[in-house]
Amino acid sequence: MLKLAKPRKPTKRDPDSSWHQARADLIQTFAYNVDDVRAEECLSESLRDLPPTELELFQLDQEINWRGMYIDRPFVDAALIVGAAAEDRGNEELDEITYGCVGKATQKIPFLDWLEGEDIKVPTKINKKKKLVRTTEAEGFEKMLALDSEWQEHAERAPHVFREATPKGQSLPEHVRRAIEVWLSVNKTSTKKYGAFSRRAGIDDRVREALLYYAASTGRWGGRGVQPQNLSRDWPKNALEIIADVMEADFSLLGFLYDGDNVQTLLKRIIRGVITAAPGHRLIASDAASIEARGVFWVSGHEEGLQVFRDIDAGLHGNKDIYCWMAEQIFGYEVFKGMKERDSGKVGTLGCGYQMGAPKLVEYGASMGVHLTLAQSKKTVDGYREANKPVKDFWELTNNAAIEAVDHPGTTIRQNEHIRWGVRGRFLHCRLPSGRLLSYLDPTVEWGLTPWGEEVRKVCFSGTNTYTRQFGRTDTYGGKLTENIVQALCRDIMAEGMLRLKKAGYPLILTVHDEIVAEVPNGFGSLDEFNEILTQPPTWGKDIPIVWEGWEGARYKKG
Repeated sequence: MLKLAKPRKPTKRDPDSSWHQARADLIQTFAYNVDDVRAEECLSESLRDLPPTELELFQLDQEINWRGMYIDRPFVDAALIVGAAAEDRGNEELDEITYGCVGKATQKIPFLDWLEGEDIKVPTKINKKKKLVRTTEAEGFEKMLALDSEWQEHAERAPHVFREATPKGQSLPEHVRRAIEVWLSVNKTSTKKYGAFSRRAGIDDRVREALLYYAASTGRWGGRGVQPQNLSRDWPKNALEIIADVMEADFSLLGFLYDGDNVQTLLKRIIRGVITAAPGHRLIASDAASIEARGVFWVSGHEEGLQVFRDIDAGLHGNKDIYCWMAEQIFGYEVFKGMKERDSGKVGTLGCGYQMGAPKLVEYGASMGVHLTLAQSKKTVDGYREANKPVKDFWELTNNAAIEAVDHPGTTIRQNEHIRWGVRGRFLHCRLPSGRLLSYLDPTVEWGLTPWGEEVRKVCFSGTNTYTRQFGRTDTYGGKLTENIVQALCRDIMAEGMLRLKKAGYPLILTVHDEIVAEVPNGFGSLDEFNEILTQPPTWGKDIPIVWEGWEGARYKKG
């Protein structure tokens, strides 16, 4: 089908034909389309109709996608020029470092071969065929650089002790480290988004169809095309100044002002600024503050934790936030903003609510730029669970309720005042506070190991594996089910707010994670009114403490 949908390249034998028109290919495509329609009919007959509210949300999603996002075309064009120059420079340096073995950063296999020739253990992954293969994915190389930096830091602190305890040659040679840095810089997918913005913008400089309704099983939106959900969150304070310099389209000038090695990183950090308000308009954006932490406290009945949020929202904790409070529960003494202990409180608040263990929390913290030792991570996990027992209890209650529902199909299991479980037909359903359902296909209960190595009865179902991204049998546990529930109810809070904003006349253009963005005519509305509309509690959760924090301006940014 894709073959017939794309123009073909002319050949010497057939220079005039611009499309594939082979009869066999056409017949095969027609047969596929017939089967595709029949499959969609069967799927439609098997699934429930969208409830009225969801139908309204789907229609709003279509409005948002058709409205699109206005982009700063001159900025995009200048960034592409600068980015191309930076890529050329990077390729030249890579060719020089590898003595011609790797001429361009697009040559994956030669680069891996060169690294192995330098006696470097290259990153690996499990592919779709479940085989261990070499990979040039950024995550693997970034981890190599992070571990190397950690090695060097420890070596500098205690060189004699560390040298004796560490195998010789563990640190990356300087030229290898530099080659990896150049490789990552040239291959930054975030900077390639400038090209995606340019290609997908219409003649009115608006990018459409960038959101995907119900992309996740929890109902959350996803991105497509330019993938606005993946834009860098590292927004520099002098972003507007950098954008102005980029628009000069002079790579040498940027290299002089900001160090030529960092041009690709600069482009990555300021890419949010591509999205702007159209002439005569401005953007209003707001983010639901710590919404998942609030959600997990509310659904688990953690009244003490909810009261902490209410007190913080009322300004009763002074220069402290929820991360300071969590750190105090972990360490047992006062913690203020700016103290290192707050980092553990932040990682604990965001990571430990879904039964994450200490080893996984180390990785999670590193992804946020917070580097914890295994001992620090264990202290954080233990401290979170001790301070938030209702959340810990909720994991077990959730797991047990789901198992009981599968063991007794046709019954309704009331987990608490908010959550119900039941098997109907081929699905295990979790009824959310809003009345919406989370569904798990062909559920069974089987013995298996938890992520922390304990053998227990587990709910298994057919779905997409989190790690392999392949459809098949997978399993779950209390913490993961809790994550599904909390992310779904937080989505419902946002969804109700979006519908209210629409009725109030705010033209929405984007929703990214816990953020909602509108593009309004100058003179219409205000940030205060925007937040007031969003802060109204949902009809099914009047006691959830909700706070929205936002900004308004001409250019999209990280608030």
